[in-house]
Amino acid sequence: MLCGGRPEGVMAAACRGASRVEGHLVIGVLPGAGLGSERQHTAELDVALFTGMGQARNLINVLSADVVVICGAGGAGTASEAAHAIKAGRLLVLLGVPPLWRDFFCSLSGKVQTAEDAEACCRYIQECVDQP
Repeated sequence: MLCGGRPEGVMAAACRGASRVEGHLVIGVLPGAGLGSERQHTAELDVALFTGMGQARNLINVLSADVVVICGAGGAGTASEAAHAIKAGRLLVLLGVPPLWRDFFCSLSGKVQTAEDAEACCRYIQECVDQP
């Protein structure tokens, strides 16, 4: 599981959940350059990648993923990851996003899927992975 790796919000929750699954690697792509940045990531990371790129790291997150999941209504950084996913042709799953976000991102690409809960999101991703 790859995410922003910060110790807050959805990033922290995703890392906690993924770290509980046996055999899964939890990777955080972080905005800082390292030195002194260690306290800016969640403890559940198996690998912390310090990019020194600030918000530009969002592109690394997207291009390193097969599926991008956006949870809820985030800020501009979350919106940029959704836009990068569409531009890169990645499957984008909108999990519990508000109607405005859903309508906007779905209007941009046919590769956008919506899910109302985590179980539906995981089922959809598994279906995509199982397809040849």
